[in-house]
Amino acid sequence: MTRPDNDGQEGERLLFRDLMASVGYFLLNWAGLEQELFQTLTTLRSKRLVADGPLPLGMKARMEIWREFVRESPELRAYAKLAVQVERQALSLREIRNHIVHGLRGVVTYVDGEPYISCSINDEITPRTIEYKYSDLEHFTQGIDACRRALINPQNFNYLVELR
Repeated sequence: MTRPDNDGQEGERLLFRDLMASVGYFLLNWAGLEQELFQTLTTLRSKRLVADGPLPLGMKARMEIWREFVRESPELRAYAKLAVQVERQALSLREIRNHIVHGLRGVVTYVDGEPYISCSINDEITPRTIEYKYSDLEHFTQGIDACRRALINPQNFNYLVELR
């Protein structure tokens, strides 16, 4: 696979650094999603729109609070089904994030196809390996950003990630 050049034409072959930049961009966007979720819930709590007290630590519990807020909010209630999609997508992408952060094993760039990263999955009886191509990482990053923007306003959710 090659990078498009400035004219949109086929350019240089994707290199190790391109793939690693894509991993970094994915993780940076993930951090932005977590920060936005925390900030949104903190703001809602300060306005007494969600229960007072410390926020739960886990992403799943925090997404549930946000989804319930959307469902119960008179202004946002119409987006309750969309909030379920946002929550589902964020939690699916969290699983991929965990594969990368906790299981990254290698990078393959010199292949006839698309470069990819290889991750170990050790959450089953038989450990396995999963590969994420460069285009997968770009796709997932768009999905993360859509979830982040939806936390600000559910109407902003405009990118659905179909996971394998």
